[in-house]
Amino acid sequence: MKGAAVDGWVTIAAAAEDWGLTAAIIVFGIGAALLAVAGIVFRVRAIANRKAWDGATVPLAVIGLIVTLVGVVAIYFTYKPAP
Repeated sequence: MKGAAVDGWVTIAAAAEDWGLTAAIIVFGIGAALLAVAGIVFRVRAIANRKAWDGATVPLAVIGLIVTLVGVVAIYFTYKPAP
């Protein structure tokens, strides 16, 4: 990060430069959470002796996969290694 450090703390302006990577990580986390919820729904429906792939399982898994992939691509394009 560029910017002045004040007593070991980075200024808000310097931290704002990395907003893209932060947003990408949040998107990735949301996608991973959606995939986890899809897995939980699948297991609950299987234990309840219902068709496990019915209900919200497939939509959550598809949306979660898409959001996770978008997050991974965004992380790839916004990550800048330290010099």
